[in-house]
Amino acid sequence: YFLLAPRAEPIDVLTRASLAEHSRAALSRGWRAEWPDRGALLGYLRETLGLPLERLFVGDPDLELLEVYPSVVMGEKGVAILYRDRTGRTSTLLVLPGRGLEIPARNRMQIETFRPYLARADRHNLLIWKQGDLAYSLVSEQEEAALAGVYLKIRKAP
Repeated sequence: YFLLAPRAEPIDVLTRASLAEHSRAALSRGWRAEWPDRGALLGYLRETLGLPLERLFVGDPDLELLEVYPSVVMGEKGVAILYRDRTGRTSTLLVLPGRGLEIPARNRMQIETFRPYLARADRHNLLIWKQGDLAYSLVSEQEEAALAGVYLKIRKAP
């Protein structure tokens, strides 16, 4: 007889992969992409990685964009974007194709009119949501209220 481990739900796989990517990004801060403007960055992400991004938060005085780099999560090509707030805390945003990812109705956090999935692990809070054909995962050590503010900046980016 074989003992098989229960199959992990895709949301759990994405949660673990997001935590690993956040840890890796926080440790590897050696490379920073310089983009002349938002349009150039969006063009790169569309053309090079095939991500149909229409908008992207590129930072403001309270939340600085540190790094942008390609990433592979769950076998999908995506992008990892590292931000840092004024207190020095980092947040990592992963964007990847969202096809096949079902986000459970449980564990939702109400943020204005939005309800992203909320997970907690190892002193980190994660928000996961879909916009169009893309899946987003935002990881940070920030408390829920501060993370909600970062989420809104990203979600409402021009």
